[in-house]
Amino acid sequence: MTNNGIRVEQMMVTPKMAQTFLDTNPRNRNLQKRHVKQLRQEMLDGTFPVNGDTIVIAKGGDLLDGQHRLTAIVESGLSLMMIVVTGVNPEAQATIDRPKIRKAGDWLAINGYRDAARLASVARLLWLYERGLIHTPSAGGSCEPMTTMAVVQAHPDLISSMDYIDSLGRMSRIVFTHKAVPVFIHYLFATGDKAKADLFLRQVVLGENLSAGFPAFALRNKLLSIRSVKQVGSSSTPVEVVLHYIFRAWNAFAGGRKLVRLQLYNNFPIVEGGTVQPQQTKTKEG
Repeated sequence: MTNNGIRVEQMMVTPKMAQTFLDTNPRNRNLQKRHVKQLRQEMLDGTFPVNGDTIVIAKGGDLLDGQHRLTAIVESGLSLMMIVVTGVNPEAQATIDRPKIRKAGDWLAINGYRDAARLASVARLLWLYERGLIHTPSAGGSCEPMTTMAVVQAHPDLISSMDYIDSLGRMSRIVFTHKAVPVFIHYLFATGDKAKADLFLRQVVLGENLSAGFPAFALRNKLLSIRSVKQVGSSSTPVEVVLHYIFRAWNAFAGGRKLVRLQLYNNFPIVEGGTVQPQQTKTKEG
């Protein structure tokens, strides 16, 4: 289709073709390697969305938009169907990508999920856990909207875990400073033993019938101390540190062991039991 010198066509973009487009890329923004890595993985996983986004080429042949997608095609070695627009005025590049980008939570909300922002955060934690990167979440990158949707659809009981945590009332928001964490850990633990997961989270959140030696007691005290530190103006405790404490407490609880005190070790703990396990175990519990 051609209009005012602008031509729009759908074509199969091969890695060789993508590289040719990239070779005419003198004026694009700096390449974000993390974004390219995410796109490449989506392409390899078959989850890369065909959503109408275009590759835009100026009248003189310069690439105006699409460098990250094209680079990902080159690195993946795959050919993908793309919409390519040619003959665009070079000055139009300043107006590209101006709209607000839809986040993962926005996409879940569009598809009818409640409390979508929290659910997206839970899905990201689960995505990192399955990839063996939960101990270094900042290195794991962001979970793209379509990947987030795929995680939620593959784990529908995430909604049940969110409902259970909400049933415990406002104390869950007081004990846990990271709102996605209680939902994530309940789901993770419940894949092994839902009754135990329910009891453990109830004990941690409500503090019912606890005393020294109970893993839930040690964890509850640790989490409340973390909140106290945050309230006096210190920076938030990283989520991986919080999960380190939680996983150790859960392992003691699930194994019927007493736990008087929680502390950090060099090696990140692996959750005992459950059907959801990391694809590759990066570290082992010390």
